[in-house]
Amino acid sequence: MRAPFSRRLVRLHLRDDAPSLEGLLLAGTRLRDDHYVLEDAKVVVDGETSYALTGGRARVPREKVVFVQELR
Repeated sequence: MRAPFSRRLVRLHLRDDAPSLEGLLLAGTRLRDDHYVLEDAKVVVDGETSYALTGGRARVPREKVVFVQELR
């Protein structure tokens, strides 16, 4: 069992051809207010290109996520 606020590196694949987001998923707040919360978030353009988001934290509405890919 993971600690309440453990972090996992994930990629969120989004609906409607939106770019994927990658970052550290806060497990304790994963679905808080129906949002996934990522720290050190990046927008993934393709397999080799990504851009860090200003502020570093992203809240992604659950209904926009097709699936969560665990990277480590």
